[in-house]
Amino acid sequence: MSNEDGKFIVLCAPTARSQAYLQAIQFTNLIPSHVIVYGCSEDRNTAQVQSQQPAVLGAFTPDFSISIQQTIDECMWDATYIDNDDIGGKELNKLLNELAPKLTIFSGFGGQIVPTQTLNSSGQLLHIHSGWLPDYRGSTTIYYSLLNENRCAASALLLTENIDDGPILARKHYQAPTKTTDIDYLYDCSIRADLLVSVLTDYVMTMALPKKIDKDSEGEMYFVVHPLLKHLAILSLND
Repeated sequence: MSNEDGKFIVLCAPTARSQAYLQAIQFTNLIPSHVIVYGCSEDRNTAQVQSQQPAVLGAFTPDFSISIQQTIDECMWDATYIDNDDIGGKELNKLLNELAPKLTIFSGFGGQIVPTQTLNSSGQLLHIHSGWLPDYRGSTTIYYSLLNENRCAASALLLTENIDDGPILARKHYQAPTKTTDIDYLYDCSIRADLLVSVLTDYVMTMALPKKIDKDSEGEMYFVVHPLLKHLAILSLND
């Protein structure tokens, strides 16, 4: 998993998670060699988080009032904006083939599956999952983790054609949020961004990704959490 210069690109959709990732990368003084923003035909920065929300466990806290383009422009990063929201689109894959990245940070639309042609053209595709892999695979794992363990986690993995089943590179547990914390946007995005920049910082310094973590089980697939279970998870939190 070595890389001769520690360079990376970012492939992202216009989402709250992408805002958090790019701001955390900026805050950590990391520099992507290129940023691709796809699906730009509509404004999908839908995070509605109160400005007085506290920082999440000392981790970098994103400001969702700052757009993706604002961050890119302020940092003067090379960037390409693509209207098409198809992660397997011809324009996107043509650009990926031209850039020939060795490492791509991925932050796509929720539930979007990366097709084979994009996996093949993006080098190693790094994704941050909000759950301890392989134990918590699938969606809304934060709430299942809160119900089962009263804590959460994020995992860094390389994407494959199977959901949350690629090589695991890093994992970290995080203290549970409080009842007043916006979990779906602020907390979720913050813990993912925290682990991302930790992995990226080591990558740039060592010019290598972490060694793969051996899986001790196949884990369990969790689907969209029922509203009642979500409510019970929030009730279990401290004020």
